[in-house]
Amino acid sequence: MVSVVIPFYNQADYVLDAVRSVFAQTYKDFEIIIVDDASQEPLPWQINRYANRPNKKIRIIRNITNRGIAAARNVGIANATGDFILPLDADDSILPTFLECTVPEMIKGVGVVGTWLYMEPDSQCMQSGHTWQMLGPHDSSYPIFAPTREQILAGNSIAVCSLVRREALREVGGYPEDFPKGFEDWCLWASIVCKGNWKIKIVEEYLFRYRVQYKSMCRTGTMIPFCEAQTAIRERFKQ
Repeated sequence: MVSVVIPFYNQADYVLDAVRSVFAQTYKDFEIIIVDDASQEPLPWQINRYANRPNKKIRIIRNITNRGIAAARNVGIANATGDFILPLDADDSILPTFLECTVPEMIKGVGVVGTWLYMEPDSQCMQSGHTWQMLGPHDSSYPIFAPTREQILAGNSIAVCSLVRREALREVGGYPEDFPKGFEDWCLWASIVCKGNWKIKIVEEYLFRYRVQYKSMCRTGTMIPFCEAQTAIRERFKQ
C-alpha cells in the first residue's frame, strides 16, 4: 500500500485538487493522510465528506499547534500503514499514472523513486512573467537524476513529491524538523543517499505538477538562502 501524506496549512484553495489527483490514480491501493497543521483556513467540506466514507481512504489528523511542514509530514508518516510513503504538498498534484509508474520500480534495494515534473505558476506569478516549465531532463533548468553523495551535497536533484520506502525513512529518522524554512526535502534525500545503502530511481515521465505560488516562502523571502541550506547540509553529512 501507498500512504499519501498531505500536510495542510492555509491552502484551502488547492488541497481539494491534490486529493482528487490521488483518487484519480489508476493504481488504487492507497490511503490518504491529511495532517491539518493548525491551519487558519478550514479544510474544504468535500474532504471531510470523503473522510466520513466507510472505505476510510482518507484520515485527517489535526495538530494542536502549527509545527511546520517537516513535522507535519512526520506525523503523517507515523500514522501511515503503507510500505511506501508519497509526500504530496497540499498545493501540488500528481498525474493519474504516477503510482502505476513508480510503485513497480520499488524493487529490493530501492529507497526512492522520483519522476520528472511540470512547474505550474499561479496566476499572480504568470502576471509577473513566469511560465509553465517541464523539468527533469538533463538539459532542463532543473535536472532530476539519481545523485551520488557529492552531487546531493552540491544541490538537490530529486523532486519533493517522490515515492519513498517507509523503511528508508525510518532509518534516517524522517524529515529533519530543524529545517523549518525550506529545503527539508533536500536534507531528507541527502540523509538517504549519505547514510543508507538505498538506490534512487527516476521515472523519466512528467507525472508530478509542482505549483509555484506568489505567496510561497521562496517568493516572500521567508525561505533560507540556498547557500545557507547547502552549508548546513554539507556540515551535517561531512565525513
